[in-house]
Amino acid sequence: MAGPVAHRAVLQFQSPAPQGSVVEVHAIIRHPMESGFRRTERGELIAANLIRRLVCRFNGKEVFRADLHPGMGADPSIRFPFRVEQAGDMECEWLGDQGLTRTIKRALVISQP
Repeated sequence: MAGPVAHRAVLQFQSPAPQGSVVEVHAIIRHPMESGFRRTERGELIAANLIRRLVCRFNGKEVFRADLHPGMGADPSIRFPFRVEQAGDMECEWLGDQGLTRTIKRALVISQP
């Protein structure tokens, strides 16, 4: 089996963005998924290692949540629309098996007319 893979997260969206516009937020995480159904060469089950939830907050207020299931791919990529009303920080937190918690934050800036 390959060695551990870093849980690298990326958060993308248009910034600066015009006030009142809708931007597409794209949250991605590189993750070494394991279904929990495979076995080692000795027949032992390999523990599940799945991303279970993504929660995104803007200026501390939850704006998006997704509960993920085993059918999700190894490196989840999730997009959602977000209406820009003010400048602030978008923060996305990935939660998973084996104690995984990975948070990434990015500033959203309002463009000047």
